Amino acid sequence: MLDQVATQLEAAAALIERARHQARWQQLPETVAARLVNSQALTQHLSSELHQLARAFEPAGAPPAPLPALPVPAPAAAVPGRSRL
Repeated sequence: MLDQVATQLEAAAALIERARHQARWQQLPETVAARLVNSQALTQHLSSELHQLARAFEPAGAPPAPLPALPVPAPAAAVPGRSRL
């Protein structure tokens, strides 16, 4: 169940990446590109988290391994090489 949602989020991240490239091609403001970068990072982060959490719902056998902490994506303003307009 959670793995399915995580897989859908991976697909959404790929679509966001395509939108990023299109925004650059259309020469949209850097703020648009920065927000897309942030959205893609958050989507990938959520996908990874859900894949890990899905393990907790697997049938009991061995106790689930502790989940590693994932880094929180940097805010869009902190992305190097990006300027705000």
